[in-house]
Amino acid sequence: MSRTWFLNALTFALSVAAFPAMAQVPGEDVNARPDPTATCHVGVYRLGDGSWVDVAPAVNKGLRWRRPDGTMGRMTLNAEGLWFSTLATSNGHLR
Repeated sequence: MSRTWFLNALTFALSVAAFPAMAQVPGEDVNARPDPTATCHVGVYRLGDGSWVDVAPAVNKGLRWRRPDGTMGRMTLNAEGLWFSTLATSNGHLR
């Protein structure tokens, strides 16, 4: 076995082993991720009356909700840690 072949094989093996570790290093966008307090509530919910509501992250902080009939609103977390909901304005803009 030649020394060059051995060094090339060792270099390849080390780079293959190091690649997964490099892939897990956080990038500059680590702070750009959505707020976890809002994203864990994202989903489609069936309400007690049998109707449905879609909850998703809002453009600003908080959540937005929308029902199949087009009704929508905004949900924000208050100081006590409870969600507070408001209806959207008549032109569809969230308050």
